[in-house]
Amino acid sequence: MPRTSHTTPHLCLHFITFGISRGSPTIPMPVICHLDLTTARTPPRHLLDAYTGASSVLARSFFSLPGHESHYQDTLIMLEDRLWRRLADPRARTGICVAVLVNCRAGMHRSVAMAERLARDVRRWRWDGVCVVVEHLDTDVERGVRRARRAETVGGRGWGSGGFYAGGYGGRCRCYG
Repeated sequence: MPRTSHTTPHLCLHFITFGISRGSPTIPMPVICHLDLTTARTPPRHLLDAYTGASSVLARSFFSLPGHESHYQDTLIMLEDRLWRRLADPRARTGICVAVLVNCRAGMHRSVAMAERLARDVRRWRWDGVCVVVEHLDTDVERGVRRARRAETVGGRGWGSGGFYAGGYGGRCRCYG
């Protein structure tokens, strides 16, 4: 739902997905919500083999499973409340980033489907001063490769998926130029 405020600080909301099997990432910003989907039912194997959670085919299957739609709706309501409180706080700094972490086992299917849909709906709210970024840390990995090993293969410059780079975050993301 659209909300506007003349004193709304600029806030960048990062939806960050990862696979817990590759270890928990270090996130260089405040985390306002963490969704652990490791126990959520998975779509059928033939869809997991063919698609990531960014695919509408896999996402439809995921959200059609019992409990997933209600979990999504509850999360969206909670997220709206937490964001509105943060934006309404007169002590809030401008130009800050906050994170919503979403994980599953591999970081390719359930977490990606949930984060993509949450991000799409938050963008539809069209709140003044809110930038939405989606970062999938593990959608491009091979089975059994840990995140730290992948960082080494790109010269120690981060996760290789367009995410955060070691020492390069500095408290501001690409939303603020």
